[in-house]
Amino acid sequence: MLEKEMDLMVIIFSLFSGFIQGMIFDIYRRIRRALNPGKIETALGDMIFWILATLLIFALINTYLMGWVRGYFFAGFFTGFFIYLKTLSRFFIRLLIELEKGLGFIAGLPERLFKKIRGVKAFKMTLKRIKNIRRILKKIKK
Repeated sequence: MLEKEMDLMVIIFSLFSGFIQGMIFDIYRRIRRALNPGKIETALGDMIFWILATLLIFALINTYLMGWVRGYFFAGFFTGFFIYLKTLSRFFIRLLIELEKGLGFIAGLPERLFKKIRGVKAFKMTLKRIKNIRRILKKIKK
């Protein structure tokens, strides 16, 4: 491959890597918001996130660029990250929120089903009989 074509591939790859890192960052922000950590936990989580992000960048450089560190890779990466945050981030966060709502709905199904079953007259009668049997057994033990 010609050197210019290789450089173009590296720039495209770095932009795409920045987009992916932006998505991972949005997922981390949603998790952090859900957990609502304190200041110290937030700072620690941010440091861990950026350390892992740095390791990911260098793993990508080592794997796909054969260890060639080029300045325009970092420029493309941060440009891709910035473009993602300014354009697609809010749509991806909305998608994550909808996924959270959907998962919350699915997770709440057993509870809602149990509440509906508790409302059925036959089930109420069965619960009443179980309570009566427990009461009788307690009296027998005494």
